[in-house]
Amino acid sequence: MINIISDGGYLFLVPLMLLLIMVIILAIRGHLIPQQQAKTLKLLQSLQLFALVWGVLGQVLGLIRALDIIEFVEGVNINIVAADLKRTFLSTFLGAIVFLCARVGIIIIQWQES
Repeated sequence: MINIISDGGYLFLVPLMLLLIMVIILAIRGHLIPQQQAKTLKLLQSLQLFALVWGVLGQVLGLIRALDIIEFVEGVNINIVAADLKRTFLSTFLGAIVFLCARVGIIIIQWQES
């Protein structure tokens, strides 16, 4: 797991990991404490969208970096480009995982309310 975070970049993956932990805790809290469900739902909805956008932002910046390497390095090695492209997708992947976990938590809380 540490290798994945270092490969994907600390700037984007560490906050996404923290968001994942927060989302899991909030989903459990919303399920166990009915008085806090409305507040928890709003917070989960905000966090899920933020995580998704943060992951996409990480991907866009990673793609820009990969394209800079292609542009400025003469005789660029395809392995370097492939490694950078792989890194760009890690933040989007983790952002989508956080989004889905929050969405599942929201669905469970809404199902419990009805």
